[in-house]
Amino acid sequence: MQLIVVGMHRSGTSALGLLLEAMNCYFGPDTQVTPAQAANPKGYSERLDVVKLHEELLSNSSARWDAPGRFFLERLSPAVLREFDAQLSTILEDFNAHSPWFVKDPRLCLMLPLWKPRLKSAFYLVAYRHPLEVAASLHKRNALPMRFGIDLWERYMADALNYTRGERRFLVNYTQLLAQPSTVLEQFYKFLEQHGSAVPKRLKTDEIASILDKDLRHQQRSSQEGSYLLTSGQRRLVEQFENGTILQQDEFVDASGANSRLTDLASIGVDLCRENSTDSAGELKSDAALLGRIHEELWKNRKILEIAQKHLTESSTQLQDLLREVNRMQNVDERNSKLLVKLAKK
Repeated sequence: MQLIVVGMHRSGTSALGLLLEAMNCYFGPDTQVTPAQAANPKGYSERLDVVKLHEELLSNSSARWDAPGRFFLERLSPAVLREFDAQLSTILEDFNAHSPWFVKDPRLCLMLPLWKPRLKSAFYLVAYRHPLEVAASLHKRNALPMRFGIDLWERYMADALNYTRGERRFLVNYTQLLAQPSTVLEQFYKFLEQHGSAVPKRLKTDEIASILDKDLRHQQRSSQEGSYLLTSGQRRLVEQFENGTILQQDEFVDASGANSRLTDLASIGVDLCRENSTDSAGELKSDAALLGRIHEELWKNRKILEIAQKHLTESSTQLQDLLREVNRMQNVDERNSKLLVKLAKK
């Protein structure tokens, strides 16, 4: 059994990975474990070689996890794809020597089509967290502005949904996982059993409590707080995630608007956070903040242009109405003039 965890950064994928580890699901040798950090003190449940492989592929497109606007699988060269596949083969050899196993890296959302042909018995766990909480967490950790984080969330989640259509997938709502972990896990166990797979290990309440901590959810929101930051399409996605119907939707999720805004940043040549690995954390945050301000200005300018376009359209319509009225009045004047001439002759 292969468990593929997909979801945006800061969406609870690490917590989900820790639970899968506790269920005796393999994810890699000790030498490949990504070390815990302040942002994730309990660990990431990510493999270093998987993250490196994904980062190299993004870099080939002059993109990064936080600047994916230029990244499109169809634009990758055959040589790049062959190299990726060769490295992936080595990683999968280790994975497939164990069962069950799971892989978790948010960048998977962008790259699933490169993995899927190699997977034989995959289940997809789609991790969801409200985009405002994701954006707030990214703002705190990376100094990224809220709207930028929301657009990133849309690009990642749209790719995750589009690339897993028709597959066996299970939705994990991060808020529900922390509030009612036993209930969510029981639903997950039933999901596996309904698809003919055995549950690796049923976790006891104390085991779950030792892994999940409600304090992990540092960024919380009220029901309407910040909702004005979301586009209508983003609000529709959130509604479907929140009511649990998102995986029942068959239509393609169009994130072209969000990606266009992300691409705008790449097109002006602004490097989001890292030109080289020797930059200090302060410099990285400074670069991120600079890009954030540019993103805010681009967003505002787009809104201004949209409003201006709307006003121009309305003005054009009003002008056409005015011209029609002028023509009508001219016709009336012309008829009146002719009438006066006839009366004068009499």
